[in-house]
Amino acid sequence: MRRQLSRVTAVTLTFLASGLFAALPEIGTEGVALARSRPQFGGAIAQRRILFVDPRGTDSPAAGNSAWNPFGSISYALQYATSGTVIQLAPGRYDRENFPLKLPRGVVLQGEETRRGEGFEIIGGGDYPSRFFGRQNATIVAGDNSQILGVTVINPGVRGTGIWIEDINSTVRNSTLINNNRDGIAIVGSANPRIESNRFEENRGNGLFIGNQARGEIRNNVFRRTGYGIAVAHEATPRIVRNSIFNNRSGIVITHSARPQVIGNRIEDNFQYAIVAVDKARPIVDDNTLIGNGNNNEFLAGVPQDRPPTPPPAGVLVQQPFPNTRFSCMRSGGGFATVVRQGANTIPKIFMRWTRQVDQFSPESICQIITQRLNDLVAENGGNFNGLRLAIDGGSNEELTREPCRVREGQSDCNSQTQIFTTDIENATITNQLVMTSGDGIDRLDLTNASANRDVSDGSEGATYINLQNLDRPWESDPGLWFMDY
Repeated sequence: MRRQLSRVTAVTLTFLASGLFAALPEIGTEGVALARSRPQFGGAIAQRRILFVDPRGTDSPAAGNSAWNPFGSISYALQYATSGTVIQLAPGRYDRENFPLKLPRGVVLQGEETRRGEGFEIIGGGDYPSRFFGRQNATIVAGDNSQILGVTVINPGVRGTGIWIEDINSTVRNSTLINNNRDGIAIVGSANPRIESNRFEENRGNGLFIGNQARGEIRNNVFRRTGYGIAVAHEATPRIVRNSIFNNRSGIVITHSARPQVIGNRIEDNFQYAIVAVDKARPIVDDNTLIGNGNNNEFLAGVPQDRPPTPPPAGVLVQQPFPNTRFSCMRSGGGFATVVRQGANTIPKIFMRWTRQVDQFSPESICQIITQRLNDLVAENGGNFNGLRLAIDGGSNEELTREPCRVREGQSDCNSQTQIFTTDIENATITNQLVMTSGDGIDRLDLTNASANRDVSDGSEGATYINLQNLDRPWESDPGLWFMDY
């Protein structure tokens, strides 16, 4: 009986071994040994064709079938890759490629997932003609049902994007997108990828951009010290779930009519905002942790203005397009804020924040009224801020409760003709917090100490003046909002 069992076992093992080698006729025993040590992809890796690449290898038809005789470049391996092929990278620097690297349908580009691609660096970029955004510069262009696993992608070129995903389904997992000159990953068109467990760091524009009608799931990624962590635009509807987003310019920026689901993310210590939603964007936001973000821990949903600014009076010379810098009212945490924005390529900056009911006026209605008055003021001044100052008159310095009115140079006091409020609330005391911005710098105006800020000066009878003309200075376009030009 013992001999019979041993014989059966031996036959079984022989059968399994012969079946394994039959499945891999092209890679040899060395390839099987390496394949057993690699992470698995969906099905057993031993059932897929593997092409091996090492920067120290040789680009010749006789190479590529074993780890001991690899191709020398990813570009060369792609000539032999068909659906189901795994391109297995050795550690090294892949910077002598024909960029962009265009992955065919169903191809897997594999480095080392357990290290998130550390030491498997793909560096460079080349022109790619996007159907939606014209000529772009990308390191890798994903193919339908392709997978990018365990690599580091760097594109230092002008407008450089690490991975471009357009109109297809794809997976990017356990990889690092770092030092890309614009975006780590761009997802456009009708793409529906899965972006999971990646690290985005030190990208100048955005860690991740999603636009057009793209969908997809963005899950368990880390966005750190990158421009905007995630930017969502147009009619995109991705799911953004359980990511860590910290130490960026802003956490998540949502524009146009995008409607992403933002669920269970930790958004912490970002310089400007945790979440910004402008234009007609309406995100679905639930169960996020927002801590220590510089300007506001939650800043959602622009509020439409009841009326556009009044056109300039007849005979008034408009010195710039009317008006380039605009005030608007937005939800701000638990209240509302009058914000200022210059063109579409900038993020709104909080100018005044309204949090309390005053008589019959809610914070929202006060915000709407003040915003309208400020826009009218600019229009009356010819569509610019030259010589305009905002006077905060009377009240307690300690409590910062004042009545705003507007004055021009040469005027010293508020009066009934210069008050911004309508006559119905001209005597109301409004609790407000004023914030002036200059580029990325955010300075809170200290109304009790005019010398602490160059934009503030003291006047007679306790009035404090806030100079508005600096708002006319051209703001630097945010590189993360490059898509607003399309």
